[in-house]
Amino acid sequence: MRKESDTTVRHGSANVFADLGYADPDTHLLKAHLVSRLIEIIGERQLTRTQAARTMGISQPGFRDCSRGNSAMSHLSGPCEC
Repeated sequence: MRKESDTTVRHGSANVFADLGYADPDTHLLKAHLVSRLIEIIGERQLTRTQAARTMGISQPGFRDCSRGNSAMSHLSGPCEC
């Protein structure tokens, strides 16, 4: 027999990182949007990960980590500096 759970549903804000209590949620959200857009562009251009990394001036492992959200995106600091 299945046990009923007591689940409360709450409406979140526009920033899931703030809802989850992350420190500096705006930065996390910005990074998530940046990675999402980079992945879209790479798909549109039909680039391999190696080609994308080379185009961005970072290593392929660095690109892999960034695209998976596994780094602080320090790999992108050079290309993103204005």
